[in-house]
Amino acid sequence: MSPPPAAGEPGPDGEERPPPPLPGSLAVAAASLLGARAPVSTLVRVLDEALGGGLHAGRLYLVTVTGPAGDDGRPGAGGGLLAAGAVRAALFRDAGAVLYASFGPSARDIAARVMAGQLRFSYRALREGRLEGAARAAVTELSAGPEAARLLIEDRPGTEAGELSRLARDLEGLRLVVVDGLQAVPGLRPSAHEVEAGGGAAQELRRLARDLDVPVLAVAETGDDDGDGLRAVLAPDVVVALTFAADDAGFNVGYNALVGDRAWVTECDLGLRTEVDIRTDLARARLIGPEFDVHRAFGSDEGRLVVDALTDAAQGLTEASEGLPEGLGKRLGQLCRGIPDSFSGLEFGDLPDEAQQAVLQEWAGRPPLPDTDWGRRLGAALGAFYAHAVAHGYDPEDEIPREP
Repeated sequence: MSPPPAAGEPGPDGEERPPPPLPGSLAVAAASLLGARAPVSTLVRVLDEALGGGLHAGRLYLVTVTGPAGDDGRPGAGGGLLAAGAVRAALFRDAGAVLYASFGPSARDIAARVMAGQLRFSYRALREGRLEGAARAAVTELSAGPEAARLLIEDRPGTEAGELSRLARDLEGLRLVVVDGLQAVPGLRPSAHEVEAGGGAAQELRRLARDLDVPVLAVAETGDDDGDGLRAVLAPDVVVALTFAADDAGFNVGYNALVGDRAWVTECDLGLRTEVDIRTDLARARLIGPEFDVHRAFGSDEGRLVVDALTDAAQGLTEASEGLPEGLGKRLGQLCRGIPDSFSGLEFGDLPDEAQQAVLQEWAGRPPLPDTDWGRRLGAALGAFYAHAVAHGYDPEDEIPREP
């Protein structure tokens, strides 16, 4: 076997091989650390915290998934939901561009995941073209916006890592690269010649993260054994291992039924491992954090004072409710009523804990309040109420929408 051409010599295609880049100094590396861009969020608060703020530029992430097997014996899905959340953050929060290379789901599947999660609509209804009225109009508006144009989806089977690298380098404002279906990437397990020449898909993905200074998120829907093998081949900086307790029908299976859905984040260089609870909102194709503990947040002395201040501010609701959004007015009314006299025919929000959470859901969108003294007092009380909840773990991204 002939050795690869040296720098300055022609390669197999006749083109001169460029000289390798010079090694970087400590000063250059330190400057890049101090000037690093903010990480890309996964839109799962507890997972971002375990990742040190999110997905960091220049790092290669491997996501593995284990869980109950479907009819074909494959582990449960879920890594694609994590990727969809990161895509939404990069597009809609950071106004960046994203390259999504899929070796499994189609471009339509990925677009439906992103839009269903962003708009909180039914993934299945969107994927099957059954949305109507305002929901259909919202999807049309979102797909015509500048954010949609910044998501490039490559779903052609057999696309090689070198082609993905070329696409990424040509994409202006690149914020994130996703490789979904990593185990199907051509050349992932390189031949001896590719290793000798410094090639192979794994090497290309590592170079891509470092050269373009973006996070590369590689998702493998595979089991424990295959996940360990992929980790050895890919040599990622961080591994996110997702374990799901429920199958596609929602049934909890085996040991995982006792502990629920989990994510383990491992920093490969130091071996540090963090475990967090997660949930799936399959109806809207989202990975979300654990359920907010309303009683723990507002059951303390401080929490009760915040609730009392809000109910006091909302006491003039009936007389001064003109200009108050209908949904918020209804939830504040439930909060002020307290414990119901009868427990028959209750709806969400009629019980005190539910009313507190319902008010949080309504106020998360910051609806306009009346421009009156009463409206300003109510706004200040709502702000303090919401800030207290956030300080105790509330995140609107973790909410599952409820019917009014």
